[in-house]
Amino acid sequence: MKAADMFEDRDGAANGVLRVGPRHTRPVTDDLVLSVRHRTTGDGRSFLLDKDKAVQLRDWLSRWLDEGWDGVRR
Repeated sequence: MKAADMFEDRDGAANGVLRVGPRHTRPVTDDLVLSVRHRTTGDGRSFLLDKDKAVQLRDWLSRWLDEGWDGVRR
């Protein structure tokens, strides 16, 4: 992946920004940063994920996509 490859999604109603990308502009480590920020104030949180944590998140999201929440109609 190129350094410019980054996932970003903006929640227009709440001014939230979800961003996932490399830790450094030119990646030198094999990890990523997942951050949730407020677009106008800059407040938010960031989480550094190594590959093991990213796999755990991917697996959890896959289960949720496949199964959804108990008791909620698909």
